[in-house]
Amino acid sequence: GQLDTKAAQILNELAPTYSGQEVGKRLTEAATARYNKFDKIASSLYDDFYKTADALPVKEIVSTAPITATVQEIAEKEGKSVIKSETGEIIGKFKDDPVGGFISSLSKLPEKITVEQARGLERELNQTLSRAANEGFDVSRLGGINGALQESKNALDVSSLPKKMGD
Repeated sequence: GQLDTKAAQILNELAPTYSGQEVGKRLTEAATARYNKFDKIASSLYDDFYKTADALPVKEIVSTAPITATVQEIAEKEGKSVIKSETGEIIGKFKDDPVGGFISSLSKLPEKITVEQARGLERELNQTLSRAANEGFDVSRLGGINGALQESKNALDVSSLPKKMGD
């Protein structure tokens, strides 16, 4: 509309050798190149981290407490009874959809998992999100699960590692 026209006019006055579209294109190309460089560095760091975690003598360093707490909150909101048994199972059934099935599976997680298992949960979460969204299911419950998974991965329990490794 008028705002776009005015913005293009101002850009053209400030940079008369380029149209607003050309400036936008160049900015987008520069941002894409910068992101690609960042992505390459981040991927390298993650790969190094996964190799290091795989070489640890104690592999179960990812606490599932934030995830199970979030599953419990979702269960309570949906009127399910939560029983803290040895298996940590939820009595009652979540909605019969891909999201509910995924959340229900999380109620059976052990107290700690490996970094590779956490990575697998993240892949499964993304697949569930994509599938459920494509099929038109409510995926809002997965936001809390994603946050809890990130919290778990950011607060690794290194207390059982040898002293020098846990530093």
